[in-house]
Amino acid sequence: MNNVQPSSADQKAALIAEAAAQMARSEAEANAASTQPKRRRRITIIALWVLLVGNVLAWLVFPPTTAAGTDARSAAEVERNVRLVLAAAAADVENWRTGHGGRLPATIGEVNSAHSDLAYAIVDSATFELHLTDGTVSLSYRSTTPAADFLAASSAGRP
Repeated sequence: MNNVQPSSADQKAALIAEAAAQMARSEAEANAASTQPKRRRRITIIALWVLLVGNVLAWLVFPPTTAAGTDARSAAEVERNVRLVLAAAAADVENWRTGHGGRLPATIGEVNSAHSDLAYAIVDSATFELHLTDGTVSLSYRSTTPAADFLAASSAGRP
């Protein structure tokens, strides 16, 4: 039997060829794997641009219909909001009175009311009034009125 052993040069060449083939397979697998996410990302970016351009075009073709400076709220909504602001301010005054020995504040500014159009008047040592106007709705609150009754009252519900 003839046992012919390959020379070391042949072994080196075979190892180099095998390593090169393995590297080529690895590169091919990596390219195949990385192509799919790049493609998906490209599609996502294109879809986002289409949505953005579509929204801008829709806004240009169908602009907002409310004119600047107009109030889109109904009269009932405005009245409800005024009632809520007045009730909140009345609660602030009552809390201030409780913390200051039953004394009413001299001005609404002492209770840190956030609404600048709010008018405040002391009627007597135990009673105060608040007044607020918003557009065409003008309401007054007297501290002798229970807040729940004031909030429940509405011109929309009256004949």
